[in-house]
Amino acid sequence: MGSTESILELGYWLSGTDVYNNVWLPIWDVIAGTHNALFPFLPPLWTTNS
Repeated sequence: MGSTESILELGYWLSGTDVYNNVWLPIWDVIAGTHNALFPFLPPLWTTNS
């Protein structure tokens, strides 16, 4: 879980920046979408439209 926590922490520090909006969110959406498609029985990894 350590790597996931550091990824989320990185996202937290980037939030509000151009890098976050233009790079982080699209990449994270792809990762989360892939996760949700491969593992529909697991809780969603991330939802940006919460």
